[in-house]
Amino acid sequence: SSDLTSGQVKAVAISGCQNSPCSLPTGKKIAFTFTFVPKTVEPKLTLRFNAVIHGFPVSWKKFDACKLGVACPTIPGKSYDLKMDITVPSIAPHMSLLANIIVEGSSKSDKVA
Repeated sequence: SSDLTSGQVKAVAISGCQNSPCSLPTGKKIAFTFTFVPKTVEPKLTLRFNAVIHGFPVSWKKFDACKLGVACPTIPGKSYDLKMDITVPSIAPHMSLLANIIVEGSSKSDKVA
């Protein structure tokens, strides 16, 4: 959403995905870039991937966003590009799901983007 109280998502880019929804290949690296603008100074950021599978929320992975191209502490109003490669496990079943990408600040209640 671009209307967050604590930051603004500018862009999400996934290699090989021009339109939503898209299919992600299993067993291959996928380049992912998430561009956001925080409204607060954050000394630490966590990137979380969650999915909704058949109506049930599933937490997938957490990453230290300060090690993925974001200079921490963040500067309010400055644009940041968080970049990483993701590999969908080759044993993952083929299914449709909704993925959520969340950037959290030092307090888990502070959603930066």
